[in-house]
Amino acid sequence: PMRLGAWQGRDRPPDPEVVRWFDHPEVVIQRTYLRADGERVWLSVFGSRGAKSFHLFEHVPELCYPLGGWQIDHFGLARLQLGPRPLPVNHGVASGPDGKLVFFYLYVWDSPARDPERGTLSLRIAAPVTRSPEATFAVLAQDFVPQIFSGTLRWNRF
Repeated sequence: PMRLGAWQGRDRPPDPEVVRWFDHPEVVIQRTYLRADGERVWLSVFGSRGAKSFHLFEHVPELCYPLGGWQIDHFGLARLQLGPRPLPVNHGVASGPDGKLVFFYLYVWDSPARDPERGTLSLRIAAPVTRSPEATFAVLAQDFVPQIFSGTLRWNRF
């Protein structure tokens, strides 16, 4: 949706590199969300089915950001508290010519089977650091991501 709680979204122009690197994904959503206090979040969603869905795992921020001139300052796994089980997300902090940003990414399947023929979505969320990386992480983890995921499931595949 274009509105997620206090966040108002607008579509960004399509990036031709997405078509090239992800082999013409079936789903492409690229939006910028703004909050009234000036906080900004970039959301990108890419989805594919079948063999080309594996391209979603090959082009990830910790590998692609350095190719775009960013330095990865930190990378790890966070578990966001959203319900009965935490939501695991890959996250990091990157530095570039225009400052720092905090990024999250995760994958979504429609069933526990994680069948590539049925498809995979890659969600990528990034925000510029306006105060500190910790404050930006908190904005994403406690305000933005819960607007997308209202909760987690009680079961775990593994």
